Amino acid sequence: MRIPQFTKINRHRSFDYTPMYYNPEKEDLDNRVKAIKAQMEENSESSDADREARLRAQFKQNSSSLSYKSKNMSSTIRMIIILGLVLYLGYVVFSNLDGFMAKLLN
Repeated sequence: MRIPQFTKINRHRSFDYTPMYYNPEKEDLDNRVKAIKAQMEENSESSDADREARLRAQFKQNSSSLSYKSKNMSSTIRMIIILGLVLYLGYVVFSNLDGFMAKLLN
């Protein structure tokens, strides 16, 4: 004989989910390969749309790397300045601590 339960026990549920991975480097490489193949097939002046697409891709590639470098450099400089200020304030506090304690005890 089974003991009745007052709470419901959840059963294991299985899902049929397959994750999709996005690799921007591979996509960029595929786009460049397609553009070069199309350019080689044409052997003539490219249309305005193709030229615009190439310029956008190059601009995006160059601007993303430059902005990352500048952000990285600015955060490093900011961290050095903050560390310097903290060290200076610590020096000032601990160097004047003896004088402060003497005045406090007198």
